[in-house]
Amino acid sequence: MNKAELRQIPRVFINCTQKSSHPILEPINKFANRAKQEKWEYIEISAGHNSHWEKPVELAKIFINLAGKNAAYDLQP
Repeated sequence: MNKAELRQIPRVFINCTQKSSHPILEPINKFANRAKQEKWEYIEISAGHNSHWEKPVELAKIFINLAGKNAAYDLQP
């Protein structure tokens, strides 16, 4: 893929808002801000880093919603 094709892929930042005290997760706000600046779709979920364990239904709904509104995610041949 070239850069123009890559820019056509929808970009989403899902921010898990219940922060951990683990230092490796500290820079996440910097990444969230960059995603906003670059006009990524920005979604918050009230969960920790392991949202797939803590809130699997809510996270699945986010993914389903994203897939439904972005043709780029259509996996049909």
